[in-house]
Amino acid sequence: MQVEDSQRLRDRYRAERDKRAQAGGRRDVADLTGPLERYLDDPHTPFRPRAGLRTEADVLVVGAGMSGLVTGARLRQAGLDDVMLVDAAGDVGGVWYWNRYPGARCDVESLIYLPFLEEVGTLPTERYATASEIRGYLTTLADHFGLRQRALFHTRVLGMTWHEHDAAWQVGTDRGDRIRARHVVIANGPLSMPKLPDVPGIKDMTCHSFHTSRWDYAYTGGGPDAPMTGLADKAVGVVGTGATAIQCVPALAESAAHLYIFQRTPSTVARRDNGPVDVAAVESWKPGWQWERVQNFSAVLNGLPVKQDLVGDGWTELYRDVLFRPEFSTLPPDQAREARTHADLRRMDGIRARVSATVRDQSVAELLKPYYDYFCKRPGFHDEYLEVFNRPDVTLVDAARGGLQEISGNRLRVDGSDYEVDCLVFATGFEWNTPYVHKIGFDPVGREGMSLGEKWRNGPRTLHGVMTNGFPNLFIIPLPNSQSVVTENFAHSIQENAGHIAHLIAATAGQGMAAVEVTAEAEDEWCRIILQRRRDDAAFLEACTPGRSNSEGHPELRSPLSSNFGGGVFEFFRLLADWRDEGSLPGLHLSPR
Repeated sequence: MQVEDSQRLRDRYRAERDKRAQAGGRRDVADLTGPLERYLDDPHTPFRPRAGLRTEADVLVVGAGMSGLVTGARLRQAGLDDVMLVDAAGDVGGVWYWNRYPGARCDVESLIYLPFLEEVGTLPTERYATASEIRGYLTTLADHFGLRQRALFHTRVLGMTWHEHDAAWQVGTDRGDRIRARHVVIANGPLSMPKLPDVPGIKDMTCHSFHTSRWDYAYTGGGPDAPMTGLADKAVGVVGTGATAIQCVPALAESAAHLYIFQRTPSTVARRDNGPVDVAAVESWKPGWQWERVQNFSAVLNGLPVKQDLVGDGWTELYRDVLFRPEFSTLPPDQAREARTHADLRRMDGIRARVSATVRDQSVAELLKPYYDYFCKRPGFHDEYLEVFNRPDVTLVDAARGGLQEISGNRLRVDGSDYEVDCLVFATGFEWNTPYVHKIGFDPVGREGMSLGEKWRNGPRTLHGVMTNGFPNLFIIPLPNSQSVVTENFAHSIQENAGHIAHLIAATAGQGMAAVEVTAEAEDEWCRIILQRRRDDAAFLEACTPGRSNSEGHPELRSPLSSNFGGGVFEFFRLLADWRDEGSLPGLHLSPR
């Protein structure tokens, strides 16, 4: 790419960012209370009233999605049997319980995403599994480890308080339960609280509406794999064009009389190339193949040398092409950064060329072309999404200059124009940059009446991302930007962190200890390490269009403590393993029974 072409594109990137930033970016997140509380209702499983329980548990796991199930499995493997799960959903699965929208599937290869495949003894049918297959597998996983027997579903934790006199957490729920738990693991995943934009009129709209994580098949007809016959005479609007919209839009276009797609910022849409899992090949692999494959994938995405790219998909190709070309390692730092910038520009040129080659109306194609650095938004992969925009019954609405401005009855106003719909689908994802205690839905109260929300007001303070001083026997599966690490395959970090927590609980219980708590000194030291090792991505985030990664165009709002460990996943996991192997649990205060 010529220097002048590179400069022209950088100027275009800045213009696209400024256009969205000057318009104010996306509005604040709506508070899902009052008339909006219905967006949290469960359309999948009937609610059954029950009496409140008075019960005890050695370990209470809050959340029965992948984080909670893997934690439960690791606890079982560590010899801890008295494990209770509680979840607001009607069954296990977490985001895969809720996400039943048409076209829903995981964008990470199923052979590395679904944990414990070898232990459970089953294989997925597709390389990128559907939501229904993932949900079915997680149910099988829960039963394999005996985690559903004591699970409480359709049950929200409202609060929990540490009681010093009996060294236990007293946990209350919306079903009137009172649970005395020796240990608590908060395992709410990052995709747990639906996000709606705080648009004027959203509380009073008259059209039918729902969030994609609460898909209303009673209205649309059909099912995840069946035509939505109820939309044949309906004008449908979709707000959002991220990963969820990319997946559900093709089915909506097939079903609706007319589909309006409201787009603030286009996503990258690369080839997916899905296909069946070669069961015979997998069954010929040596034992331990899955963990080897998991680590191989993360190694490629961290630029570490591997003999072979075992997964070999769009993710590994992208990282290798943009960030970790072999020649980059031979260049001085400034030249390497420039080389990566040019590699990113070339890759994005390819994404835009795919749009031009697929969408016939070039004025529409131009709106679908992303102009930003590749990793400003989560990369998208799909083989049918772009074709949708060749249909005469699909309208792309450009909302770049102010987003969705107002909802009046069944009319949506964007850039001064009104669009009338019968049904509005919010494909707006999940809360990401809101405070941790808001995402989990309750605020734990630890020693001396200190709440976690108050303690973390200026950012998380932890040891290893999983414990915090003043909150004995409380463990957290860390979310992104929570003093741990993040991977594109979130299941990898879940398994490592859940294993670390299970070791902590088993080791201290085995020593006859009533309580374990990180010391203030160890917490301070870990925070110092996080601040020292955090990656300085301020310039990159400031250059991005407003979105999830940069707090809607305000990266300065994120506390420096809300950072990942900067050494990468393998250095972090080695650090945890070395800490466990040392044997004395350094940095923890143990209280005997």
